[in-house]
Amino acid sequence: KNRCEQVMAQLSTLTEATVSVDEISHGQDLEVSITRAKFEDLIFEQMGARINLIKDAMQEAKLGKDKIDHILLIGGASNIPLFKRLAEDFFGRKIDMRIHPETATSPGCAIQCRIFGTPFTPSVGYQHARLPAYNGLYSTSSQPIPLEGIHWEANIIENVMDLQIIQTYINTSESAIEAEYVLPIEKEMAVYGFSIQINETFLEGKIMELTVGEKKYSDAISSGHAAYLLSYDEQNHELLRITLGNLLAKKKAIITLKLVKSLNYEIGLWKIHIPLEYTPFGGMQEVMAKLPGAERSSYIWTANFSIKVSSKIKQITCNSHKICMKANEAGTNIRISLDGSEQLPNTDFNLEYSKEGIEKAPVVFQKASEYEHFAGLVTFALEESKDKDNLGPGEYIFILDCSGSMEGESIFLAKEALAVFLKSLPHEFLFNVYLFGSKYKPFFPLSVKNSPENVSCANALLVTVSASMGGTNIYSPLYEIFMQPKAPVLPRNLFLLTDGCVEEEGKVIALIKEHKKETRVHTFGIGSGVSKTLITGAAKAGNGRFEFLSDGESMTESVLQKLKKVSKPALTISSVTWPESCNIIKASLPTVVYAGESVSLSGLFKNFAVGTISIRAKSTLDGVEHVIEAYITPECLLEGTSIYRITAKQILNDYNLSLEEEVYYSTKYSVLTPHTTFLIVEKLSTARTEEIKIALPASRSHPGSSLQALLLL
Repeated sequence: KNRCEQVMAQLSTLTEATVSVDEISHGQDLEVSITRAKFEDLIFEQMGARINLIKDAMQEAKLGKDKIDHILLIGGASNIPLFKRLAEDFFGRKIDMRIHPETATSPGCAIQCRIFGTPFTPSVGYQHARLPAYNGLYSTSSQPIPLEGIHWEANIIENVMDLQIIQTYINTSESAIEAEYVLPIEKEMAVYGFSIQINETFLEGKIMELTVGEKKYSDAISSGHAAYLLSYDEQNHELLRITLGNLLAKKKAIITLKLVKSLNYEIGLWKIHIPLEYTPFGGMQEVMAKLPGAERSSYIWTANFSIKVSSKIKQITCNSHKICMKANEAGTNIRISLDGSEQLPNTDFNLEYSKEGIEKAPVVFQKASEYEHFAGLVTFALEESKDKDNLGPGEYIFILDCSGSMEGESIFLAKEALAVFLKSLPHEFLFNVYLFGSKYKPFFPLSVKNSPENVSCANALLVTVSASMGGTNIYSPLYEIFMQPKAPVLPRNLFLLTDGCVEEEGKVIALIKEHKKETRVHTFGIGSGVSKTLITGAAKAGNGRFEFLSDGESMTESVLQKLKKVSKPALTISSVTWPESCNIIKASLPTVVYAGESVSLSGLFKNFAVGTISIRAKSTLDGVEHVIEAYITPECLLEGTSIYRITAKQILNDYNLSLEEEVYYSTKYSVLTPHTTFLIVEKLSTARTEEIKIALPASRSHPGSSLQALLLL
């Protein structure tokens, strides 16, 4: 019975599991494999009966589906994917998965106690009812560590942003703890520093090979000292994992992460973007207000931005937050801060500014005393076509989520956007529409020309579309599309529109990445239940764009605007020629660029020399060559190290380096990679003993190391 329950739990995440029991009867062993599909067939009637109970309860309470605010799962059996799909089909929307089903009753009781005014003491069940991992620091027993404050300190010099994320936590418990914090990170962001201040003691992280750092971390903990580790998540290299080992009772920890990236640029317009996920509990005011210990959400959030440029800033716009600004007399140095009216951030931070004079391709070089060579960076953007209101030729495939959760306004708005899309197609287009749920079906076997007959057929099929296709298996239609022959001249663009999570998310993103050279993928996420990892990860893997839409928000304009931007011919950069006297050591590789998008190219050089950078790019549509020139002047040379780190990050991303080469660039330029880590060891001299657990993931533990030790603290 216990083994069957374990297999049932495994089938919530796996497509196949094995029941294995030694000596089940008369010395005979049992080993039977079962697929999730077979399991769901066996339990379908029981799961349907549960849905009928929900219907009966709602009828008795005289409640319609439109009167239900949130849907939570309660109980271990509700983890079964089939039940989740049936519930989503019944309600016509996604289940809220921010509270774990197996422990949902604990926070529910806590909220009710708060309503009654009863003091609350966290239970073991509540400790495991975690919010998403990137929402703050948690002990290894899943107990949230109180957050006192968070601060952003951003310094922008010309086309580079250096960002420090500073978070202050307090271990209010009576014992030492080990705690962890997971933070999503943009692929192009270089992580170059990690420090921690424990009360008045400041400690700076040292970068080293991952296996060496993890061994030193374990040794430090085993010896009774404290240790702190920063590395990429082993399974997902777009997540940072911070581990605090042996944080003593009542101690305050100020954690600082140092990041650097080149700014996004359009002709004459610079863009600063900081994702909401860089702030713990961001966008979760309503949830946090209802949870016990809601005072944790009332931390102090502050932000400062310093912009220093060579020419006068003539306009600054921030549509996401209220800001205060102060400029020097010349207008070349701007200080920006939040105005203090927002307690918790609820959206990404977006700020744009323009300068006097239009720079088509600004250049910055740096020379740092710790390096014997120079680093250079050029940022440029292709101008939009003057005929920007018309779509360019290409193959365009629209992939629409028709699972049960899309029922109602979401599917109506999606169909409306798709109808306008079909109406907007010029004659040189190829198009197709795929609908997906548990299965999938295309409008046409292959993409077709947008003749009046084909468009009329597509519109007729569109009328019959409904949110009635069950689950969310997108891998199969994507695979079929990628296997189809692509028109040799026309660029292919896919548009994925979904409101939730899909099956085998990592496998889907890997498939898109594998075919990114011939197919560009763009994503639209609808509503609060959508997987940000899927929407951003699929778009980044497919060299595309992504956008999040609120529940009920019209998507017609968003879809059309994105169509106009991506339908312009792509340019493949064929060569980047730096001045010969600069003597290139290593430079980032050429890439593909689209109209209206910015590209940053960088390199390491033996010398700094005034001259011209020549960038040659060919249109993927007609083969016409374009030449972009950028100019290195004496004023381009600045002091600093940020461009060295941006260059190292680009080299690490662009080249297929050996492990030895990767570690070399990582440690030389202090840029984190999946095979390196930042380590801090704090020597402790306290004399008491206490048993704590070392919670490095099992797959990273070292032979002979113990997962539990008696430590001298």
